[in-house]
Amino acid sequence: MALLSGSGVHFSAGLDLSEHVARPAPEVMKHSRHWHSVMDTIQYGDLPVVAALEGAVIGGGLELAAAAHVRVGDPSTVFQLPEGRRRIFVGGGASVRIGRILGPDRMIEMMLTGRKYNAEEGVRLGLAHYLSEPGGAREQGPGACAHHRGQRAAFRLHRDPGAFAHRRHGAW
Repeated sequence: MALLSGSGVHFSAGLDLSEHVARPAPEVMKHSRHWHSVMDTIQYGDLPVVAALEGAVIGGGLELAAAAHVRVGDPSTVFQLPEGRRRIFVGGGASVRIGRILGPDRMIEMMLTGRKYNAEEGVRLGLAHYLSEPGGAREQGPGACAHHRGQRAAFRLHRDPGAFAHRRHGAW
């Protein structure tokens, strides 16, 4: 099992959006495709991945969390996709991964408005699976994932058999 967590009080506030302003369009696309590869490796890799969420889970940080198999938030967690308010399309797979979690209607609303959701709302919407005590996401996460051990291959195939087949045949 792998545990993803931030250092300090935030999981991840995502990409420095000012980086995209300075890049030509082809470089922005290359950068985005790189992050798709990272997220696919997390989601379809050989280890169950638990995301211990606290503080900001924003933009690319939410995309990263959505690739994890189990997401545990603590009460300080805030979810947001601010890119739409800055006229930037989400680039790390959020439109697909988070869209599958929320459904298309809520995804579009979240993406276009930049609306923030707190930890309890995030659990209700599926952005997190569990809500820990304050500061407890890192400790609760591995326990929540323990029941997936030994069932990892079936779990991976159930999530997206097509993506797994591409990786298995070396097409990534």
